[in-house]
Amino acid sequence: DAVVVVVVASNLKRNLLLFTEIKDLGLPTIVALNMMDVAQQHGLETNVAQLQKELASPVIPVNARNGSGVASLKFALNKL
Repeated sequence: DAVVVVVVASNLKRNLLLFTEIKDLGLPTIVALNMMDVAQQHGLETNVAQLQKELASPVIPVNARNGSGVASLKFALNKL
């Protein structure tokens, strides 16, 4: 079992608060980083590798509109 925390890339600060609360419970947690296209339209760039390193959890970019990244998310879930 694992927790997938879906965060909006354009508002990471607010969304990562929930992630930290879940991670503090000791549950295996994956971050699904959604809406990166919207963040880029607002001039925001996210270094996924650095974020993954800082959170010590997998961070998987996904796009709920077109389904991209879902296969990577499933793969990450299977690795936990």
